[in-house]
Amino acid sequence: MMIFLTIAICTYNSRGHLKRALTSIVEQRLPNYEFELLVIDNNSNESHDFIKTDKIFQNIRYFSEPRQGLSFARNRAIKEAKGVWIAFIDDDAELCQNYLYEFYITINKFHDVVALGGKVLPKWETITSQFWNYPIFQNVFSLVNWGDEIKYLSKEEWLVGTNMVFKRDFLIEIGGFNDRLGRKGSNLLSNEEISLQNTIKKKQLNLLYVPQMLVYHWVSNDRTKLKWIMKRYFWQGISDSISFNRKKIFIILSIIKYFLKLNVSIINREHFINNFFMICYQIGFLVGSGKKHG
Repeated sequence: MMIFLTIAICTYNSRGHLKRALTSIVEQRLPNYEFELLVIDNNSNESHDFIKTDKIFQNIRYFSEPRQGLSFARNRAIKEAKGVWIAFIDDDAELCQNYLYEFYITINKFHDVVALGGKVLPKWETITSQFWNYPIFQNVFSLVNWGDEIKYLSKEEWLVGTNMVFKRDFLIEIGGFNDRLGRKGSNLLSNEEISLQNTIKKKQLNLLYVPQMLVYHWVSNDRTKLKWIMKRYFWQGISDSISFNRKKIFIILSIIKYFLKLNVSIINREHFINNFFMICYQIGFLVGSGKKHG
């Protein structure tokens, strides 16, 4: 039977979450289709022996990618995959129970797409306040919610790396993910999946949003701390500096602008928070511009 789908999880030092992610996949049932599951270990310091010893994981194919970086790991998955389609799921995410069923139903209706993905909702480590529902935090925690209807994505909409499926032949054709972008070890470099989706849009090909393909993304308490969020915005600025050219004078003027806006927005908490983190972002962009990233 043809393998129609490869599900790839690229992992780095996330043993506890990885087991939950894999369990959410192997417990899915699709009697009329074959799918395979790949794990790409990107130089983790932890052992993943449970994949070999636990019977429910016995059919997982496991590879080590020595080149540090999420894009290297994802490109290794593309190389090793046998499926017509390849889905990328983060090692700290969990699929809803009918994820694969919704995927197969959708692609049998929509034959004109090269990529699709769904809604991503948070799975908080502890109960948190409504404070974290501000739109500014959606990107920080890799969340997506474009509504409850299936639709083609516009130029202003996107999929996130923890819930995206591509035609494998297309990824091979365009050379996979940009290995100058994406997480490398503990840094928070990003934009590799956005860069790839921009390529799809420039080719005037279709990206599909399927809210029923729901993924829950783990948000630890550490990621709700000011220090981590500042670091996340700083690295987003560095990531964008690789993708987009801006003159330093305009970056500096942007930093000044957000400092001034910070002072006048102090009575509006959401606006104040947005301006504060935009300063972190602009500083990252300034630091990143002129630097080379291997």
